[in-house]
Amino acid sequence: MSLSQDQIRSIDHLRQRLSQLSTSIASLRTNLERDEPLPTWPSLQSSAAALSFNLNQLNETFTTHALLLRQAHAYPLPNFPGHTQEALLGQLLRKKMEPGVERWVEEHTITAANGHSGDAIKDSEWRDLWSWAAPTSQGIVGPMLEEDGAFGDDFTIAERKAGVEGVVTGLKRKLDGESDSEEDDEDENDEGGGEKMEDVMPSNGVKGEEGVDPSLPPLSLESILRFTTTGERPPELRMGGRLCL
Repeated sequence: MSLSQDQIRSIDHLRQRLSQLSTSIASLRTNLERDEPLPTWPSLQSSAAALSFNLNQLNETFTTHALLLRQAHAYPLPNFPGHTQEALLGQLLRKKMEPGVERWVEEHTITAANGHSGDAIKDSEWRDLWSWAAPTSQGIVGPMLEEDGAFGDDFTIAERKAGVEGVVTGLKRKLDGESDSEEDDEDENDEGGGEKMEDVMPSNGVKGEEGVDPSLPPLSLESILRFTTTGERPPELRMGGRLCL
């Protein structure tokens, strides 16, 4: 079958989509295998978004040119070096998928079909699951969140088992009962007498920032949000008399 120029452009468009998808997959695989430490979460999310976009574009291309792809048949030209490039020729003319790919497609096709069949989890089953999971998780996590639980301790469970004497906290104050005893000693000293401390306000007060008139009303929340979003000065700032940002 002789292909028209439009059909050739359609096939070339499909080739470009496949090339973009292959490049995205290869880039993500290289980052996962060679980078140490692993890529950051935003980087992985960006790569996943690129893969999803390329898959959607490829699916749209397949759908648009489905009739051409079903009717077209590849065959080698007489001048193709079939004897020296037999492996490449067999790969290009292969009608079936590779065994591993075929098993993968079959497995996920069945999984997708079961998701829309009667084997899917019902809403009542989801409710039963969550009604069981909530109290069960609360019974496990609740004791840890109490004041004397694992999360209320200054040290981890492993540090407690190994001994807290050798733990380097980086703090000048001491943890656990030692700090409590020191506070008790200070309280006893205060009760024993001594001069009483009084709070004294500075005579000159606290100086405000230069350029700020405290007598003016504050900016409205709407003006602040508009400024942080667009960077445009609110009308109140352009009128003068206020702090110019």
